Amino acid sequence: MRRVCIGAAAAIGVLLPDMVRACAVCYGDPESDMAKGAAAGVLVLMGIVVSVLGGIVGVTIFWVRRARRYGNARIDSRRRPGMLGMNGRWLATDAE
Repeated sequence: MRRVCIGAAAAIGVLLPDMVRACAVCYGDPESDMAKGAAAGVLVLMGIVVSVLGGIVGVTIFWVRRARRYGNARIDSRRRPGMLGMNGRWLATDAE
């Protein structure tokens, strides 16, 4: 099977050379529209990937900080009664 595939590829290369010729990006014309489009496409895809990974890192940092804050609030709530408010200050359940 492998010999058949190699033979078919060689036959196509010999019989239809225009079909297997390299594109402008690989062939060596960096000023062609195809090369500029490929470069722009790579930059757009890199931007998307970096944005998604940045979002994942941001959510992870947010969750870690929230878990630490929640853990500290649970430890402090054992020491003194009350509830941690939205601004980080303690809301007393009874008058102190």
